[in-house]
Amino acid sequence: MEKDEDSKELSNLQLSENAMKIINNMDKVWKDLLAFKRSKNSPLVVMREGRIINLDLFTLQEIKGEVE
Repeated sequence: MEKDEDSKELSNLQLSENAMKIINNMDKVWKDLLAFKRSKNSPLVVMREGRIINLDLFTLQEIKGEVE
């Protein structure tokens, strides 16, 4: 998963206290967004490699085809 790789890279860097607070809060925002989308049963739409794709809310895998 890309998020895990990014977290590993960030942990190797020396970051300021403010930068660490921002990163930690972005993780919370991501979790809150997923919880909200799951509660509304709506697809998660993201951009990967210049393409807009729909992700399954539980597996975070790309959904092929049309999403209603």
